[in-house]
Amino acid sequence: MKAHIVIGKNFGDEGKGLATDCFARLAKENNQSALAVRFNGGAQAGHTVDTVSGRFVFHELSSASFRKVDTYWAKDFLPDLYKLEEEFEAFKNLSGFAPRIYAYPFCRIVTIDDVLVNMAAETARGKNRHGSCGMGIYEAVVRSEKHPLYLKDVKGMTAEKLYGFLKELRDEYYPARLKELLKEPSITPQKKECCNVVKEWDSSASNEYLDLLKEDNVLRNAAEGICHGAELIEIKDHSYLSEFDEIIFEGAQGLLLDTDNEEFAPHISASHTGAKSAVETCLEAGIKDIEISYITRTYVTRHGAGVLPCEEEWPCYNLNLFDATNIENPWQGIIRYAPHESLDRFLEAVIKDLNSIDKGLISDDVSIKKSLFLTHLNETDNKILFSENADEEIASFMRKTEITEIFDNYYLSASPFSEKSTARI
Repeated sequence: MKAHIVIGKNFGDEGKGLATDCFARLAKENNQSALAVRFNGGAQAGHTVDTVSGRFVFHELSSASFRKVDTYWAKDFLPDLYKLEEEFEAFKNLSGFAPRIYAYPFCRIVTIDDVLVNMAAETARGKNRHGSCGMGIYEAVVRSEKHPLYLKDVKGMTAEKLYGFLKELRDEYYPARLKELLKEPSITPQKKECCNVVKEWDSSASNEYLDLLKEDNVLRNAAEGICHGAELIEIKDHSYLSEFDEIIFEGAQGLLLDTDNEEFAPHISASHTGAKSAVETCLEAGIKDIEISYITRTYVTRHGAGVLPCEEEWPCYNLNLFDATNIENPWQGIIRYAPHESLDRFLEAVIKDLNSIDKGLISDDVSIKKSLFLTHLNETDNKILFSENADEEIASFMRKTEITEIFDNYYLSASPFSEKSTARI
């Protein structure tokens, strides 16, 4: 058994979908059975894969799906079962086949009210937005500390029973959560004197979502949608991974958005975006041959609020780029671009991530290799862009001592299609 762990090196949108598709393709070409594991984040992910069959943006299905590689949700994945059926049907209509989805029984479910509270809070922050996609991931994490809703609980539950659970949460949990969010300095309600928590949030920007928090039909429709989504899932524990030759762990977001990264807080993720939990799952499943692949464009992007170092230098490159996945939207605004800062900063997050792995868990017969997966080379004429015009040809960059001391091999991509553009050196 072998595992590839796909990790975004920056703020997300590095090309994790392409890398996952690449490793799935290589496994199939070598006649290896494969499984793709989503192990962090949830439906907020937007991983694009371009193939001869078409282009698709994956949210909860794995980016290996075009290769007929099934999806597995590990324990820290937060599924939105209400949205799943739409993605499932869209992919089936495009590809002509239905992917299979397996999941750890204790995956925490995102509810519709997690989403609505997230949207209300983010909108009320105005110019102080955290950069959320409005998908309720952080709210689900917070709620699950005391009021978890696990996949195993939903599986086989009637819509009416689930509605009752969601209604109880709406009555007993969410009002207190809204009051807690009101304490944020960035949220300034217009009517503090009102005793009703929804009225306290009264503002022209947030009424739409707060109104939905009072609509009973919203909960009933959500309960039905979640139950339909649950029917697409088969429960399996992590031992299921041991049945395959290749396991591809598809990470979401990027290392710089990790929930513990204080440098960029509060504009960060609710999840751990590094390789640690994936390595632990590998060891739990008896997988001892592991490659951690860090994905980066030849430049840096950020779609959402927060600091983007060296962003002010981007206009001097005069590159006319268009990202069809990260289009402008009300939650994240426009996608932003910048060169990498410096070689030290380029490697800093990778080194920190590797150091976070508990070496005490790794026995002598476990092999962990590291690779660098560089994407979008076609857009920068095979150069990696650094601040203050310290750009460098890829070939010389990969020969640098600092690079070879960390990475055992690397992959290059100069096209959206993995068949045409990705090579292992």
